[in-house]
Amino acid sequence: MTVRIFGIALALHLLAKSGPSSRRPHSGFEIPRELQAEFGYAWSPMAEWLILLLVVPAIVVPVVLLVGFTGCSFEPGTVPPPLFEPIFEQDLFAAPSADEAGWEGYCLVQLIRSSRLSKGGSKVRLTVRASSMSAASIDRIFISQPDPALGDDYDSAADLKGLTPDTPFVVPANEAVTLPVIIYDLDPDQNLLIAVDFSAAPASGIRFTDASPEGVVGFFSPPPPPGGTFHEAAVNNRTPGYTPLNGRLYFIEKIEVSEP
Repeated sequence: MTVRIFGIALALHLLAKSGPSSRRPHSGFEIPRELQAEFGYAWSPMAEWLILLLVVPAIVVPVVLLVGFTGCSFEPGTVPPPLFEPIFEQDLFAAPSADEAGWEGYCLVQLIRSSRLSKGGSKVRLTVRASSMSAASIDRIFISQPDPALGDDYDSAADLKGLTPDTPFVVPANEAVTLPVIIYDLDPDQNLLIAVDFSAAPASGIRFTDASPEGVVGFFSPPPPPGGTFHEAAVNNRTPGYTPLNGRLYFIEKIEVSEP
């Protein structure tokens, strides 16, 4: 296309150089020399303008297209990030609610029954909230279905999987933190357990609510030894003696899932 445009421009340029005065009409009528001179004077600039109109876009447009897309990256086959949908969400400030301190070294197991889960998915992410007065230091968080056949409602089935298996982190005071996405087949027809191991130090506080008691039970472990921990988040068959609090939701503010 560019070669063709340049060819047309060259032809116009030659016409501009020769001018119309070198051409005669096909009839026997001859244009007076005075008019030919005036017409030739007007023809040359006209042809030059036509050349500019053809040549300039032929040069400028490819350059603009090349430079304009230099900063853009087009990667064929790039898959957009998955869209997440909340399947469980609870305002931990909804009354009656409060902050609770003294969780350092404990294991929390939060049961959420299937009646509170709106759908399932193969990718899961969790949002947790610390106390409004104190941060929460977490060693690990695991997710699973319960397996009451092991003896207790807070025992985990074989699908036990770490949300943060070996990555301690801190949830700042009065803030919520959304954890990284994990691959986990969440079945909305099954109850769900989320087990949390709190660090031995520093002190940890978390938020809880009793505002929506249906379908939630919070379990906390026996007291850890002084300066130690009672960590069982990664254990399927947990120690007997956890204290149940029916209708209480600790720490878990939102669960989101995404389809494959």
